[in-house]
Amino acid sequence: MLLLRSPPSRWEELPDRTGDAETSAHVDLIESLRQDGRLLWCSPLADPGEGVEVYVGDGGVRVRPERIQPDPIAGFYIVRCASREEAIDIAARIPDAAHAPVLVRELLDVAAVDGTMAAGAREP
Repeated sequence: MLLLRSPPSRWEELPDRTGDAETSAHVDLIESLRQDGRLLWCSPLADPGEGVEVYVGDGGVRVRPERIQPDPIAGFYIVRCASREEAIDIAARIPDAAHAPVLVRELLDVAAVDGTMAAGAREP
């Protein structure tokens, strides 16, 4: 999983960015990964100001607005890779990497964690 970080100031530009070079680079990368069979899913995330944090404890559930980090998660790519190096190579092709870090994290196989597939989980 490749997690894209982006400062909130860049989010304010998004509505006016259709057709710009960075958006076109994302579209080209997505198409390339699809053709190679490596793209499983990708999506931008809504503004972190719309998110909430959920806590359970002390006899109840608390919900509060998401605390906005300096570089919140702005989107993700889930890609099929043979190695960590391949994932890093793909992360380096993501246009956002020129402005903020792209986090590379391996998705664990649920079956390997507890011996069963979680309800609703599906294999790629």
